[in-house]
Amino acid sequence: MKKLFLIIFLLCFKILFAGEVVMLDNGGKFVTIERGYTDTITISMFIKGGLFRETSEDNGIGNLFSDVWVKSSKLLDKVEFYGGSIGASVTNDYLEFSLSVPYENLSLVFEELDEFINSPNFDIKIFNVEKELILKSIESIKDNPNSLAMKGFNRLSYEGFTYSMDSLGTTESVGKLNIDDVKKYYEKNIVASDMVVSVAGKFNGQDVKKIKKIFTKLPKGEKITIDCSASKINEDRFMEETDDKIQQAKLFIGFDAPNALSSQYISLKILSDLMGGGMSSVYFEKLRKEKGYAYSVGAFYPSRICNSRWVGFIGLDYSNVKDSIDTMKNLLGQVNDIVDNEKLESVKNYVIGRILNESQTNSKVAWYSSFFETVGLGYDFMDKYIDLLRSVSKNDILKAADTLLKSHTATYILKPKGSVKK
Repeated sequence: MKKLFLIIFLLCFKILFAGEVVMLDNGGKFVTIERGYTDTITISMFIKGGLFRETSEDNGIGNLFSDVWVKSSKLLDKVEFYGGSIGASVTNDYLEFSLSVPYENLSLVFEELDEFINSPNFDIKIFNVEKELILKSIESIKDNPNSLAMKGFNRLSYEGFTYSMDSLGTTESVGKLNIDDVKKYYEKNIVASDMVVSVAGKFNGQDVKKIKKIFTKLPKGEKITIDCSASKINEDRFMEETDDKIQQAKLFIGFDAPNALSSQYISLKILSDLMGGGMSSVYFEKLRKEKGYAYSVGAFYPSRICNSRWVGFIGLDYSNVKDSIDTMKNLLGQVNDIVDNEKLESVKNYVIGRILNESQTNSKVAWYSSFFETVGLGYDFMDKYIDLLRSVSKNDILKAADTLLKSHTATYILKPKGSVKK
């Protein structure tokens, strides 16, 4: 019965994500995923590029633009008045905008949405406030050891490559930005060539026509070219930095890992949860429970257009750093002995359950569609995702671990002042 229930559930899941895609006249992609049994609608727009549309000189412009764009608009007040939400942000690989609203109020926000997308206002007072807030946020990171260590790891791991930058920018780069930079960013980057718009929820044919018309007004623009050649780690990298405000060291060890289009993408996702996905993970059991080194320990593997990193991390006494580095690497080499089929099935069930739970809202359905299309997997990849996760075998995990062990690493340590190794 349990197996039958799971099969039925997964079939329903595929139906929930079934969508259609068309090309707009300006070159943008437009995806519709009808979920008429819901009472809301979400419109998600992704524009490929993210930090690739910035330089070290204007780093942070995308993040500042996103804040000013949303907070200067009439759309924000209108959507919130009718019980909805909007937001925009920039990540390594894309800029995203999302609007969710009760379906009964959709027609009441079309005019403001059109203005927001095609002829936005950028308020100088809001610009000044947001710029100051961002500068304060950049400074506050100095008092956040986890964020500070993550920034240091990215600088080391992606030295000389776009991913080494932070979406917030730096005090120097953000400090030089002005309102005209925000306007120029909109004109250059909010274009259709690299745009994916996904609409999920309750809607009819007229709604779709109106939404299409809004996004078709955007200029085609130039398609971005992304050179990933410098994203690979070609030799082992190591760095230690000191922070006199912390008591515990922060260790990040990143293995050069393939992008989201790799045949090992799914296996590496499962491996990250297997090794560091929670209190039953291998790293937690060994480094926390057995050795008592730390409470915070785990692993993650971000989905990237260019080379990613498979990262193990831990907060611990500096004297235990060397043994932790050796232990993390050695455990990857012992996967065959550590992991049996029951353990693997348990991890897969956990990952699948987490995805199923978080992906039931229209906002997440639209997000996944836009995201997977942007990174090159296709707008309908979610329909295949669960089956691919379910099909990962122990042999796939062993091959993924072997790939990591044969790759170069970037090891970053943020340590307290006066730290001494054993």
